[in-house]
Amino acid sequence: MKHFIIENGNVTWMTKEEFDELPGRHVSEVIKDMTPEELERFKKERYEKFVKPLMEYNVESIEGKRESLKSDWNRE
Repeated sequence: MKHFIIENGNVTWMTKEEFDELPGRHVSEVIKDMTPEELERFKKERYEKFVKPLMEYNVESIEGKRESLKSDWNRE
C-alpha cells in the first residue's frame, strides 16, 4: 500500500515509517469515539467534501466524452 497525504492540493508520497510518524489519529479510531449523531454528521460532511466533487467530476467527464462521440458520429 502506498502512503500519501494531500495538503493544499499537493500530494506528498511517503514511506510507511514516515506515515506512521505523522501526528494525529486514524479515522477508524476517531469514529469509534463518536455518538450516532456525530457519526452521521461526519459521514455527511465527508460525502459533501470528498465524494460529491469526485462524482460530479466523473459525470462531467462522461458527458464530455459522450458529446465528443456524438460529434464524431455526425462527421462520418
